[in-house]
Formats: sequence, structure tokens, C-alpha cells
Amino acid sequence: MNPLILITTLYVLGAGGATESLGPRLDPKPYEIGIAPSHITKSTAPLFSSNVKDWDEVRRNIDFYKVYSTQAVPPDWASQLPIESFAAFVKKHRIAVDAEFGNFKLCGGTGEGRAAAERARKMHTWVEDRGLKLRALHIDGPIRRLMGCPRKEKDGMKLEQAAEETAVFLAECRKTFPGTRIGLITNFPNWHYTPEHPGMLGMWTNSTGVHYRDALEAVYRAAREKGTRFDFVEVDCPLNYYRATKNRTEPSRPVNNAAKFKALQQWCKQRDIEFWLIVNYDTNPQKVAGKAKLGNRLFHDETLTYIRRLRKDGVFPDCFTIQSWYKLPEEHLPEKGGYSFMHTARDAIRLIRELFPMKETQ
Repeated sequence: MNPLILITTLYVLGAGGATESLGPRLDPKPYEIGIAPSHITKSTAPLFSSNVKDWDEVRRNIDFYKVYSTQAVPPDWASQLPIESFAAFVKKHRIAVDAEFGNFKLCGGTGEGRAAAERARKMHTWVEDRGLKLRALHIDGPIRRLMGCPRKEKDGMKLEQAAEETAVFLAECRKTFPGTRIGLITNFPNWHYTPEHPGMLGMWTNSTGVHYRDALEAVYRAAREKGTRFDFVEVDCPLNYYRATKNRTEPSRPVNNAAKFKALQQWCKQRDIEFWLIVNYDTNPQKVAGKAKLGNRLFHDETLTYIRRLRKDGVFPDCFTIQSWYKLPEEHLPEKGGYSFMHTARDAIRLIRELFPMKETQ
């Protein structure tokens, strides 16, 4: 037996009991798993230098490492990506590189998509300069940013214009990053997907009158008119929000995130678009303020709870991203314990591989 499979089996049996009630039957598929350590806590530099051996299991079992685009030349609130050691590391170990980009700005309703694409090009010149290529570019919330959410000023675009500018961005990035998969990240709790599938918060829909499925349809149509497309939709919905059963401001509106996720996945499948999912737990709530050890452990334990819940609900994405954009967990290493990010990543990968059937590609 493969050592990782044996370890994983023992881990699941030890941590979660018997495996008879995993959830509905799932057909195997060649899903992918990646990681994205936080950009607002300690530097990731030790991962690629002195402590490189402290995350060997994670390194060997990921399909990609996602960086935040802003880390190459970070603002004061973000940590610096050690470009040279990072590039050398991923080349040596043949790890694919993804990036998350969200730098969309309102500038009078003229040329926002082209301007954002130019910023994306400049922010990633270091990738090509070091002989690398982006596997995927994850675009964080272009529609809600261009529509002015959550700005108080009423200077945001209408949906059609925001979709047009997003399509321009996609077309320009296809030229800049040939062969790179490009997709949209959605902060799913903040949108009502459809009237039948509300979000826990739904504030982007409340402020714009737009449901997220309508936003997707608009971008999909605008992109097709320009001869381009997006390759995936990636859902951002930490466990805190996934487990919600009612809308916060309208408690009479029931929330069923499993059904909401599956509805989005079906929309994607019908258009040959992949359904990706970020798995994590929000460690920002006040109950962990000043309690780093508690927050570190919650991120670990609840991320694993999320994976089990997804399996029980029959939610099976094409790609899992284990990601943090929080100050907790405060440590990236080691993977063998301490409730660090890599400890969570190691245990999450083991659990995903055990619970979700993998179809090997030829």
C-alpha cells in the first residue's frame, strides 16, 4: 500500500471514527490540490531556505502553490514574497505557480479592464523573468469591485459595463499569459446566488440588485463576444459561513450552502467551466482576539471539519485550495504539529485524498 494512503487511512479512522457514513457516492475525477499561505502574517521565506525540509510531505502532494500578486512589491500591510528563493524552490521541485489578483479600480468608467490587465502584467513580470509560468490566475471579485461594492459612494458600474470590462481584462490577460488558466473568485456568502439560493449575508446583491448567477451570465456572454472565456469559478466561503442555515439580516430566509454550491457547480459544468473551492476557517472573529493558540487550533480543526462536511454533503470541487488570508495561524511551520499553516495543509491533504476518489490522468 502507498505509505501516504496508509497514513491517511489511519488518520481518518483515528480522528473521525469509522468511515461508513462518508456521504453520497462520488465518481472519481482528477481533482487538484494547492496551498496559499497567508500574506499578512510572518514571512514565508523560511519555507524556501533553511526550513525547506519541514514541509516535505506537503510539497510532495500539492499540484500548485498560490501566491498573492501583491506580495512581489508588497504594501506595508503585506509580507514580502522572497522571489529569488521561491523561484529557485518551485523550479527545483517542479511545483506549479498560481497567483491571486484583485487590483481592479474605478476610474471614471473608461478602460478599467485594460488598466487592470496592465497592472496584472507588471505585477507578474518577475514570473517570466525567472523562467516560470503561471499555471492559473485567480481573479478576486472583479464584478463586485467594478460595481462599487462595498463603497458608500454610488460611483460603481452597472452590471453590463462591469461585465464588459471584466471581459476586456480576460482577453488582454490571454495575450499576456498564454496557456494560463484564468478564473473568477467569488465571495459567495456576500452574494445571493439566485432568489432561491440566498447567501448568509447577501450584501453585494442587496446593494446592487444583482444575483451572482446573473453576474456570471453577463461576464460569460461578454467574454464570448470577445472570443475569450474564463476557465473556472473559485468559491470563497469559509466553514463559518458554509454552515449557516439562515440569512443574517432576514432570518426567515433559509440558507442551504450545499444546494447553493451544487447549483453553481451545475452552471459551470453546463459550460465546461471548472468549479474550484477554497477550504479554510475564518480566524478573524473576536472570540479568538488575543488568543493565538486557540485561533491556530481552530484553523486546523475546523478546516478538517469543513472537508468532512463537504464530503457528507456530496460537494466535490475540481480543485481544492487550502488557503489563509488571516493573521492566524501565525506560524507557517512545521507541518508535523503545532497547528501551523503547513500542519493544517498536511492533514487537509491527507483527508481530501482519503475521502474524495481520485481518477488518475493518463
